Amino acid sequence: MSKIYNFCWVLVLLLTACEPSKQDSASEDTPWSRVEAIYFEESDEKAIEAIKDYQKKYPGQHLADSYLFLSMAHRNLFQMEEAINYASKCLEIDPGFSYAKEVRAVNYMRLHDWERADADISALEKTLPDDVSIKVLRASYHEERGDFRKALRIIEAALSADGKNPRLLNFYGFILSQGGAYQEAVPVFERAMALQVEASLLPVLQNNLGFAFFKTGRIEEGTELVKQSIQQDPENAYSYYNLARIYLQTDQKELMCEQLKLAKKYHFTVLYGNLVENMEKLHCSSGGEEKISG
Repeated sequence: MSKIYNFCWVLVLLLTACEPSKQDSASEDTPWSRVEAIYFEESDEKAIEAIKDYQKKYPGQHLADSYLFLSMAHRNLFQMEEAINYASKCLEIDPGFSYAKEVRAVNYMRLHDWERADADISALEKTLPDDVSIKVLRASYHEERGDFRKALRIIEAALSADGKNPRLLNFYGFILSQGGAYQEAVPVFERAMALQVEASLLPVLQNNLGFAFFKTGRIEEGTELVKQSIQQDPENAYSYYNLARIYLQTDQKELMCEQLKLAKKYHFTVLYGNLVENMEKLHCSSGGEEKISG
């Protein structure tokens, strides 16, 4: 499982192209390279402990990087305030660290702090006007606020310059789906699937295309794709939510309630709001079992 969990479902997958990777870390064995190895290979709790221990032993060294890694570790633990705090500390040391500003903007969006998110995105747009990840960040900002037209225009412009980018295609299809345009979304997702798709994006595409199939009447094919998405990434809350929606609409409420419990287990509410809880209240008991109507 990747150390990056989806905060905006599609957006963070775009941002991980910029995130420090294991391959980027120094090949030699140094105290900092060992900290990086712990971040990529161990739990986030262990990473936080290792980074803070490094800061005590080597004050002032790799300070911006250590704050960025602390921010990402807390983000992975869904501790948004701490993640924002450490991203801000990183930016105090290195105001030009664009990835830290992207991370902070995403976390502001998770907290619905639209004013601060907009400020960070606007600053990034000035310094990196042609960067695809910044365009996606702005499109995601509009999409989360319900302005699908603005989001679509931004991604359409990006696709005109890079029409074979599977991540852009996936996000474009996602926004179409969010606006209810599933018929239009299906060929977009299929175009993305036909390209060479990296492992982290595949379950996202399977889930998105599967639910779009279901909404356009291809019920068995869609259900199977969403299940494949869960097999590829068993910790993706949105796949469980989509499968629950499928089970609800095919009158399999007991299975639906099971999927809702799994969606909550993997932090759906933190990521996407109270949709799961609302479904449970309508269709399941407090224990996640199907309600028995009298």
